[in-house]
Amino acid sequence: INAEYGAIVQDMQTALRWMPRARCPIQGPMRLAACRPQPAQIGQQSWTPAGRRWCSSAFTEDTAVDQGKTMWQQQVAGAEGRSDWESMSEDEQRTWFETNLAMMNNDTERTVGNIDIEAEWQAIANGTHAPTEAAGYRTLVEAAVAAERPDLAVNFGRHLLESNMGADTPMDVWNVMLYIMPADHALQFLRLITASRVRKPDVHSYTAVISSLGDEGRVSEAMELLAEMKAEGHTPNGMTYNGLILDACHEEQLDDAVQMVERMEEDGMLPLPEVLDAVVHLARDTGNNAIEATYRTKLEILQDSRAKVEATSVEEATK
Repeated sequence: INAEYGAIVQDMQTALRWMPRARCPIQGPMRLAACRPQPAQIGQQSWTPAGRRWCSSAFTEDTAVDQGKTMWQQQVAGAEGRSDWESMSEDEQRTWFETNLAMMNNDTERTVGNIDIEAEWQAIANGTHAPTEAAGYRTLVEAAVAAERPDLAVNFGRHLLESNMGADTPMDVWNVMLYIMPADHALQFLRLITASRVRKPDVHSYTAVISSLGDEGRVSEAMELLAEMKAEGHTPNGMTYNGLILDACHEEQLDDAVQMVERMEEDGMLPLPEVLDAVVHLARDTGNNAIEATYRTKLEILQDSRAKVEATSVEEATK
């Protein structure tokens, strides 16, 4: 049961990389399941200067807990484990879930807000004590960023990298740290991971830093890192491209947005309808009629294609 639950928690920790940094109203372990990336559009209130990723108001802490409980019920191993779970009351299940997830994240007795970052780093640097699990380091990284000390966030990450746990720490943990950090420090940490040869950055590692650069309006730098990513043999995924195209649109860099769409199509992927719509609106607002017409056609074709697929799915389900 513990092994199955650990796998579920790992999935939820992995999901953290799609979370908005410091823009989620839900704090603590429950944040892991409570947020979803939403494709923001120009002109809508959801598009904020600080970043284009936001929390859906449809998700609350209760929703997160209930979602986690459902995951556990669906994946729990064996009839005995299911029986134990179903014998609990709602309150007992909720308490069990919150407590165990907090323990998995090494957050049982302390939360990000009450960690003395300076004292923690001094203790680690002096060899007095250090986290015994990678999750503890992740908590310290998040706390350092929350305390506006991203330099210490990099230090905590570096210490884990150089420890005897570094080689055994899954890449997803490093990627979560990269997503938490501001752009400059995330890029610095990405370089440290690469130079260490302990772990090899993957597509999500690069996407994390590209996303941070885009959030800060540094689209040209994000595009340079994208080119480096491809040179290293990593094919960008839909999240990489869609986020960067939206960032280019937000910065009114139409040529860059169009270039990213073309590269995405060359890699065999199609942008989200919301992304194409953002390009159409930017082209219209900047008076580029040719690009507006081209991308409006692309959008219509994509929407028609999706509608046909959905209609076919409904028909097959009915049969």
